[in-house]
Amino acid sequence: MIVDLESLVQFSPNQVVCLEQGDLRVFGEVVQMVPERSSLTGWKPSRCWVRPLAMAQVIPERLQLSLLYDLRESSHLVLPAQVFREALDMEVIPIMEALFHPEKEVVINNSDEARISLHQLIRTVSVERSELFQTV
Repeated sequence: MIVDLESLVQFSPNQVVCLEQGDLRVFGEVVQMVPERSSLTGWKPSRCWVRPLAMAQVIPERLQLSLLYDLRESSHLVLPAQVFREALDMEVIPIMEALFHPEKEVVINNSDEARISLHQLIRTVSVERSELFQTV
């Protein structure tokens, strides 16, 4: 039996993960991994239950992220674990600082616009990586 290593992605509770789409990044905290069973193969790649924290945009010329939205009040996500990667400390620390100290020159928007942007990003990921979103 051939096992795709990408299908064995595992994260730990409270770990910060990142979902990338173009120049956008969604950072979230793992609540737990959700294993799934398939009636045909006996197992299926795990899903990851994530509490969104923030959406940021890459600014290539400055090699940094710019916080766009505070997503802490948005709905939790349950997505295939393969769409996430471990977030790097150098990405997370500035984003967390901006979330918890918004008076430091960062405008945080936790409006309907933030939820719509998150929804659009998830929809784009689900179309581009549709093989991960198919059910048996």
